[in-house]
Amino acid sequence: MGSFSFTKDDGTIYTSWEDGRYTYDFLSPPQTATDFEKATARRREEWFPNETAIISYFNGTVAEFRNSEFIRYINPPKAFFIIITTRMNTDGSIEKFFSNGTSQWFAPLPGKNETAEQFAFRVA
Repeated sequence: MGSFSFTKDDGTIYTSWEDGRYTYDFLSPPQTATDFEKATARRREEWFPNETAIISYFNGTVAEFRNSEFIRYINPPKAFFIIITTRMNTDGSIEKFFSNGTSQWFAPLPGKNETAEQFAFRVA
């Protein structure tokens, strides 16, 4: 089966196949890349004429997309990369924000003069 390939300026190798497929082969992320960039770096994209794509990542994950929408994992990731940001509030409460959109709120420590009733109704 015939193909045509060329290397783009960023080092990506583009290949077009006679059957209508085309592929992109990417360079591995540089040592200076962030942890997030390393965890999500694409190794290869293989596109088919029906707009299905098989995308492989350097972490071993392989996923199928149709019309640019995620369909399924062929080889699921071993772990997910989540960035957690913590904020200490002036009232002593703590909030954690996760890169997937989740957040958690933790009540402040009880005051010295807290009654038994306040303690019983405390949100923890």
